[in-house]
Amino acid sequence: MADHQPTEGEPRLRRGSRALVVDTEDRLLLVLIRLPHADVWVTPGGGIEDGETAMEALHRELLEEIGLELAEDPPLVWRRTAVLAGSVTGYDGQVDDIHLVRVKAFEPAGQLTEAELAAENVAAIRWWTAAELLAAEGLRFAPRELPALFGDLLRHGPPAEPLALGL
Repeated sequence: MADHQPTEGEPRLRRGSRALVVDTEDRLLLVLIRLPHADVWVTPGGGIEDGETAMEALHRELLEEIGLELAEDPPLVWRRTAVLAGSVTGYDGQVDDIHLVRVKAFEPAGQLTEAELAAENVAAIRWWTAAELLAAEGLRFAPRELPALFGDLLRHGPPAEPLALGL
């Protein structure tokens, strides 16, 4: 899937595909990314490579990053647009399709080596309960409202149409 080609003055945005990986205990799997300006807990996934669809990228990223092989294509629940200079090398931000993936609890172990994960700025991977997310102080999440959004998702289920989110 090609990146959106901006007209003059528009931000250049990379396309990405991510997953809300939720286990049977309603825990959410997040990845800690070390960025130059901050550490941020994000959903697993990443950029869509040339020639890939968003779904192909999601399947690849989850297998590489956390060792999760998807049996089917999960539903799209959120679309996040983040315009933030410096957050994605060569771009002004990213547009992520975020899918809901329900799984049995597992120990994340992707195909990437520790060195490869470090090169991708991955510092940690862990499961979070909704209560832990809401109680987390001084930590950054992407999207910023992830703790509240995740709680809403657990209480009300997936939205009928994907929610449009910002930073």
